[in-house]
Amino acid sequence: MKTNAVFHVTKVIIDNSKKKNPTSVIKEENNTVGLKENSEEQRLKLRRIVFRAVDGKDYVFIRNNFMLEATEIGTF
Repeated sequence: MKTNAVFHVTKVIIDNSKKKNPTSVIKEENNTVGLKENSEEQRLKLRRIVFRAVDGKDYVFIRNNFMLEATEIGTF
């Protein structure tokens, strides 16, 4: 996701960002993103998952699959 992307959080599912030394899934959110197609604006529903690896590096995944568990997406 680009740093200047505009999205709106519609629902926060998991938020472990305030825990001390969190690992695995830090945050899971449902978002909407504006999309302009053929001069018509549409809203696209997406999931945003922030995953912290064992080495401390954060990864952000944007997916439209709402069926998989967040931990499954983070471990791919």
